[in-house]
Amino acid sequence: MIEPIASLSERGRRRKEEILQIAIGAARVRRWRRRSATGIVIATLLATAVTIVLPRVQSRAPLVHEHQSIPTSSVPSNEIVIVRISDDPHVVERLSIPEPKISIQRIGDEQLLDELAAAHEPAGLAYVNGKAVLMYR
Repeated sequence: MIEPIASLSERGRRRKEEILQIAIGAARVRRWRRRSATGIVIATLLATAVTIVLPRVQSRAPLVHEHQSIPTSSVPSNEIVIVRISDDPHVVERLSIPEPKISIQRIGDEQLLDELAAAHEPAGLAYVNGKAVLMYR
């Protein structure tokens, strides 16, 4: 049996308010999730409609037959133009970016340690299982 509000202690009334605030927050979360789910469904339906209708609309445009070269001024703007592009066997060589030339200089362990010390990066070498490991201080 639920007791009347007047018989609640001060602590009970505060707890009742806390529970009310928790319930209001939970209701807001449920409402937000419901609205988000509705929005997702609507967006999915719109995306599906666009993917079904758009190709049909685009396929209705008149098609110009294949030509070797067409001056752009002679083709109406609402038609699709198909042009055969001849292959160029040297296109890769012409348009490729040349690899940068990197010079690599081999230095010994002592020179490496001297260069690091000069750069204010003191370090040492430790040999573990026959491999050199650079150790910083």
